[in-house]
Amino acid sequence: MFSSLMARVFIAQLLAVLAAILVFALLISYGLSRTFADGYADRWAPALMQWPSGDALAVRLALEDALGDRVIVGLQPPPAPRSRVPRFSMRFNALADELRARGVPLTELRVSGRSGRAVIWLALSYPDEPARWLGVATPVEGAEIPARVLVWILVCLCIIASLAWALSRWLTAPMRDLAQVMRRVQQGDRGIRAPEAGTAEHRALAQGFNQMMDAVAAAERERDIMLAGVSHDLRSPLTRIRMAAEMLPDAAARERIARNVEQADQVLASFLDFVRLDHAPLSDPIHLADLLDELGAANAMTVEQVKIDIPGRIELCGHALLLQRAIQNLLDNALRYGSAPVELQAFRQADSIFIEVSDGGPGMSADEVQDALKPFVRLPTHREGAGSGLGLAIVDRVVRRHGGRLTLARRGERFVASVELPLTGAARTTPG
Repeated sequence: MFSSLMARVFIAQLLAVLAAILVFALLISYGLSRTFADGYADRWAPALMQWPSGDALAVRLALEDALGDRVIVGLQPPPAPRSRVPRFSMRFNALADELRARGVPLTELRVSGRSGRAVIWLALSYPDEPARWLGVATPVEGAEIPARVLVWILVCLCIIASLAWALSRWLTAPMRDLAQVMRRVQQGDRGIRAPEAGTAEHRALAQGFNQMMDAVAAAERERDIMLAGVSHDLRSPLTRIRMAAEMLPDAAARERIARNVEQADQVLASFLDFVRLDHAPLSDPIHLADLLDELGAANAMTVEQVKIDIPGRIELCGHALLLQRAIQNLLDNALRYGSAPVELQAFRQADSIFIEVSDGGPGMSADEVQDALKPFVRLPTHREGAGSGLGLAIVDRVVRRHGGRLTLARRGERFVASVELPLTGAARTTPG
């Protein structure tokens, strides 16, 4: 939870505001405590310094007349068990210090009673007099924190927390927008740009990201133009080579040339497919079960088992031909580089459709998987055969453009290429 920027900003603001309020409250409380102590000490100290002699009643009446408050005189400490003044009670501690400073022989000060009807108990020890407790009933707040103060503190904390949360969301909104844009780019949406809003730092970050994406887009356009031009320019010579080969009298030579021309044509087709990936519209309704059944039927001679376990008719919004070619590329790789038996299966799990192609071959290591997903990279074990190094790169880009994920890993004795397509947004299920 606290790993997110918003949570950290929220906590930092909350702590800063609470620290400022605490310092302000301490300063105000200190000033009020001094005023409270000076006011009562001015009125009580002269009377307490002239402790009257006589019986308890005479003492009480004399003190009431001098102090102006109801007075309780006794030799025993106050009965209230929670009458001791806590250390955080600045008012009464200040009053005790001020009375001592004015010469009152005060040994201890306690407070009992509820707020508004508190009794301040003073332990006084005069020369030639037994130590006595003097209780003065005053209309002041007790030493405990009143319930209404706790309620107000709780209300203020809730208001502060709400404001800090709203301010944190406002401050981190540009970062969340940028993170969302980056996720969209990762899924294949190369045309999206980050909104240049927020603080100067956020705007600079968004501008830098947008400039980087513009540079990447320009490089990809140049690459696409080059690949398309090379593919188009090579098609005519290949056609002429194919036609010339047909005129050769040697059948074996004709077959070798035709096979090499076909391989070169497949490489050029891969180049064109790679160029068209980012420009193909994703607006076709795709019936996954039908698409996979067609693939299974087309590869019935080479694929040992086809198992389609998708309830109902799952429809996705995308590009049917691209998705079909991506699955076919996985089947071709399994047949070319793997070992029998090759299996194709599809099933639904939670809100995703999984399409898996597996074979009994050795597969690839984790490092080889990362390399195999890069364009134009061919693994050392695959360099003997024909190919352009674009097969898995095309599959990965097609899957990401459809909002999915491609994983290649070994499970037990089989190597599995798994395509996960989310059933969110444009996907829906209809009874079938």
